[in-house]
Amino acid sequence: MEGQQAANAADYSIGQFRFLQRLLMVHGRANYNRLCLTINYFFYKNALLVMTQFWFCLFNRFTGQSLYEKWTLSCYNLVFTSLPIIMVGIFDRDILNTDNILALPQLYQAGIRGDGLNIYGFIRWLLNAVAHSAIIFFVIMFGWGGDGINNSGTTGGLDAVGLITMSTLVGAVNCKLAIHANTFAWIQHLFLWGSILVFFFFCVVIGAFPISVSTIMYGNVQNVLTFPTPWMFYFLTIALTLGFDFIVTYAKYNFLKMTPKIIIQLWDSKDPMASIRPPSELRKKKQIPQVSATAITTNTQKAPSKVVDTSSATPETANLQPVSKDAKQQLFKRAERDE
Repeated sequence: MEGQQAANAADYSIGQFRFLQRLLMVHGRANYNRLCLTINYFFYKNALLVMTQFWFCLFNRFTGQSLYEKWTLSCYNLVFTSLPIIMVGIFDRDILNTDNILALPQLYQAGIRGDGLNIYGFIRWLLNAVAHSAIIFFVIMFGWGGDGINNSGTTGGLDAVGLITMSTLVGAVNCKLAIHANTFAWIQHLFLWGSILVFFFFCVVIGAFPISVSTIMYGNVQNVLTFPTPWMFYFLTIALTLGFDFIVTYAKYNFLKMTPKIIIQLWDSKDPMASIRPPSELRKKKQIPQVSATAITTNTQKAPSKVVDTSSATPETANLQPVSKDAKQQLFKRAERDE
């Protein structure tokens, strides 16, 4: 009775203590990584939006003139960039086969050191947003500037620059999220790339309404989107903005080895729902054997069932080798003698 009352009053409750290990070590670690990415990304995408307005203020003498149309500005956080990060925050995992996480203690070092969320990483994301905002604004403003003559024989002007700048922002922040995400399920692809398409569909719909709804979008959307030059600067600006980030991320995973190789997926799955379905279900479906920790470290030699002498083991491999009960007692006795 008292236990039931305590469970009702608790924020979290588990049925058995044996569930606590997997809850903390597997799901807790995954949620920590997702939360760190979500927090940094939220500040990044909002700083990117604000900084482009700041660069524009240098040209309008801080008069309060907005670069963006009011409807697109209001829906930036609400519609165009909110759902992709929510999906990544729910489904993203750096290791699909979570059954092997408990055997790899090196995976917890990042959380202990606070690598995912710290002041240095936060400043790095903000500086990244400042640099990206400068690239987006100045490339579009000085590279195109809305001066190109469209199909109707008129120039776009400030309204066209604001429309292309906002569309580039939406595309850049979603592609930035795609670079930092570890896994992709079909639902993540749907909301990530769908948000970019929803932006252009939203602009077309708003532009079709009477001029009283939006004086900027009325007639301007069709002229800009049917003209090839804005599309050229759209893709060029995104490539210039995220090209360096893509190269750094690729080199970090493949050449610099700043991220352990064991974080890369332990087995290759062609199932698009692999990052959502439980590993046990996938293993039964594909009949993929579970990889032991010793097999990962040795790669070629078969792991022994017991370790009698651990004096020759290195600190990196001692944590990964299965140790028998007798070997543990010998280690404790040796530690007592040393003290």
